[in-house]
Amino acid sequence: MDERNKLDGLKFLSQIHRNEHSERRKYEWKALLSCISYYVLLVVAVHGGEVHLPTFARPSLIALNLVLLVGSYFFLYNLHEANRINKRIAETAEEDIRKLIGPGASPNPVSDRSWVIKNWALVSQAVVLLSFAVGATILIWP
Repeated sequence: MDERNKLDGLKFLSQIHRNEHSERRKYEWKALLSCISYYVLLVVAVHGGEVHLPTFARPSLIALNLVLLVGSYFFLYNLHEANRINKRIAETAEEDIRKLIGPGASPNPVSDRSWVIKNWALVSQAVVLLSFAVGATILIWP
């Protein structure tokens, strides 16, 4: 009965961390799209004729763009780190389940890849954020 309880506990641990990982992935894309929307709406507001900004206000908007870019990057970085931790815990629990099942279980694939390949989502999100921030800054420059 002790083996059964250990197996159930490991399955529960794996499921909980996989669910947290997938929920956080949905949240990170919402955060990224919110930042992109801000940059697009800023350019539309400045050049659409609806908002008349004095020339001295534009540098403060550029500073706000920089603060949003840096803050968003660190927010996304921390989300990715939490995802990595959840994934590692789930994989460790699944490896322990394989050991409990016996030698006939399929092994866990080894993931020995470079930092960029492991973090392709973070790198691509950072590039997209940077391009929108630079584009918006160039377009609102007086």
